[in-house]
Amino acid sequence: MKIGFICDMHLPADRTSPQYAFLEQGINALKKDNISTVINLGDISSCGEIEAFKLYFSVVSDLEEHTLIGNSDVRDAKTRDAVENSVNGFVLKVGGRKIVGI
Repeated sequence: MKIGFICDMHLPADRTSPQYAFLEQGINALKKDNISTVINLGDISSCGEIEAFKLYFSVVSDLEEHTLIGNSDVRDAKTRDAVENSVNGFVLKVGGRKIVGI
């Protein structure tokens, strides 16, 4: 199993943003390198925009994906609960070892 890590994208809720284009480039590069699992270490959105999460998940939909939330993802009190409920911690077993995301 090959694992790719990404973090701190700070995506706005705009599919035409440079951050979104960079995300697509990065995910395509991971796929070319036969990465099957992506671990996102947080800060998907710039300020908790739900649309940013939807954009992110649409790009990684054909990969095994595990995501943690970062401080930027929960900055907006109006969306905080929805963001926190969309992402959970994880435990992966790889080569007899565990990767734990909290």
